Amino acid sequence: MTKPPLSRRRAFAALLDQIRWPGLVWAAPVAAVIVVLYLALQAYAQRGVDVLVTFDSGADARAGATQVIYKGMVAGRVTKVQLNPDGRHIDMTLRLDPRARPVLVTGTVFAFIGAKPSLTDISSIRAAIAGVSIGLYPSDYGAPTRHFVGLDEPPIAPPRSAGRTVLLSADELGSIQRGSDVSYRGIAVGKVMTVRLDGLRHVAIEAFVAAPYDRLIRPDSAFWQASPFKVSLAGQSIDASFKSSSALTGEIAFSNPASAEGQAPAPSGSRFGLYASEADALAALRAPEVLYTTSFDASTGDLAAGAKVTLRGFPIGEVRDVGFAFDEATGAVSTPVTVGIAPSRLGLISTSAGSEVYWRARTDAALGKLFARGWRAHLQQALPVVGARSIDIEPEAGIHSGRLTHDGVYPGLPSSSTGELSSLLAKTDQILTKVNNVPIEAIGQSVRRTVDRLDRLTNSPQLSDSLKHLDSTLSEADALLHAVKPQAGPLVAKLNDAADQMQQAATGANRLLTGEGAAQDESLPGAIRELTNAARSIRALSDYLSRHPEAVLHGKTREP
Repeated sequence: MTKPPLSRRRAFAALLDQIRWPGLVWAAPVAAVIVVLYLALQAYAQRGVDVLVTFDSGADARAGATQVIYKGMVAGRVTKVQLNPDGRHIDMTLRLDPRARPVLVTGTVFAFIGAKPSLTDISSIRAAIAGVSIGLYPSDYGAPTRHFVGLDEPPIAPPRSAGRTVLLSADELGSIQRGSDVSYRGIAVGKVMTVRLDGLRHVAIEAFVAAPYDRLIRPDSAFWQASPFKVSLAGQSIDASFKSSSALTGEIAFSNPASAEGQAPAPSGSRFGLYASEADALAALRAPEVLYTTSFDASTGDLAAGAKVTLRGFPIGEVRDVGFAFDEATGAVSTPVTVGIAPSRLGLISTSAGSEVYWRARTDAALGKLFARGWRAHLQQALPVVGARSIDIEPEAGIHSGRLTHDGVYPGLPSSSTGELSSLLAKTDQILTKVNNVPIEAIGQSVRRTVDRLDRLTNSPQLSDSLKHLDSTLSEADALLHAVKPQAGPLVAKLNDAADQMQQAATGANRLLTGEGAAQDESLPGAIRELTNAARSIRALSDYLSRHPEAVLHGKTREP
């Protein structure tokens, strides 16, 4: 590399000589400028990040006061609240901690906490008292964004929650609501997310079950509405329990049959039916439900789906649907009723799961034998006229045969030919007939005669005189006994002395007869025997009088 000419180098050096550097006096201002620039850059970097969230309402949120909460910690504040250009929503500007930049993606959720207090979420009640706040629920998925649509309530399953959802269908919602617990063997494993109508007759419920409990959901799982009251019999005692949380917020429980042991977990979004009670769910676990139809001549307008189907009072199924059909050509009106019968309630069991065709054949055969013996389906009411309706299968008088019909979608059950009101009137007539056959008038006359006789007897003067005479006689007898009793003792003593003397005489006579050289008369032994018997009799008399001194007056009484 060639060097520049000497003239150029001299010119550059001369230029440097002309430049004059400021002294140390300028060092302090320059350092101050540098520090200010550094602090400004640092403040800009830490000022946070602004996002715009659109809500349906303002929920009393205030700029500078309402906080943004993430896992119980303050992650930002509301800096601005204004009306959305559409005039129906509220836009809020939130200034968040700069460390929130990585989670500001489309999957992240912002929601009010405390805007809608609920018993299923205690934190919402606390927030409603302390003031509304905005919850931040970050997500790891989605495109970066600074504009979000907020929710009026915290999500049941935040974006990062592990688990799976299930869809339940029920005829009645009962006490189930958003936030109700989902439990397995008494352990809360999930929550109800949404509740909505599904057509005109059913309610759809979406529930979330958190991991690892979500693996308990199997294709054969049964779900039911848990009751807050539970009564069980154990030995000779009654055990009752009450779960207050279920009574206030509702609860859904589920269980698995033995056949679910080898099954893989059901995929997220699986559909299940929601039974009204645990008994119905357990019956469904044991065997599938077999459907039948029947119809009645009487009105069935009050018969509702879910009504019990009983066999002589024992529940064997439920009413699934009550229809109405009018034939324009003939003018005939029919009210077909679809009922579901559980084979297990009829005592039909199987060691294997069994197919639908298998259970249909067994249940048809069992009911066919029953109806062939004159049994019929009757429309009943728990209380006449005002009670809830149900269907009871029981024998009908005068009917000796019957069979299932097969002219519809499901086999038909023979029903009673008499209406419910006719049956009630017939039973009433039988009772009145029996009452009329009772001789009430004759019984009344007989009772009246008996009462009259008793009245005459109790008021009779002869009866009064007899009682007075008896009382006088007993008084005299008592006085006589008191007078005789002191003399009975000496009499008994004298009798005892006489008996002793006679005994001594008999003994001497006996010696005389047995002595040597004694003159003996043939009549003497007989006399001695008589004396001995007389002494014995006197002794017996003395003993009797000592025990019965009253015999002196009344004579000897016959002893039993």
